[in-house]
Amino acid sequence: MKIGTRTIDNVLVIDMSGRLDSRSAGDAGDRIVHFAQGKDRRILLNLQHVEYVSSAGLRVILLGSKLLQENQGELKICCAGEAVARVLEISGFHSLIRGCMAPNQKPFRRSVHELRHISTKQQRA
Repeated sequence: MKIGTRTIDNVLVIDMSGRLDSRSAGDAGDRIVHFAQGKDRRILLNLQHVEYVSSAGLRVILLGSKLLQENQGELKICCAGEAVARVLEISGFHSLIRGCMAPNQKPFRRSVHELRHISTKQQRA
């Protein structure tokens, strides 16, 4: 599992590639927790190059989302390939994480824009 980060419009984008399974979930989970507990409140997981997600990988994603929610933040998922999107759908992630989408449902830039917009609304409240 490779994990890289970049910031676009004040959204931390986490680019993941490889397999998110029991072998990689420990390290990936540590990094996701680190990001979720950091200064960034808006995180977008780009799963475009993730080939496989196991139940251990799903726990990593869910933990990151819950940590961000506890701190008035939000995690979204974008660009999941067909197989990964199917796992997310079957496991109910569409109802757990806003913006969890099937491939090509929404462009990447739109996900970044939505996170930025949500954060602006929360700051006004």
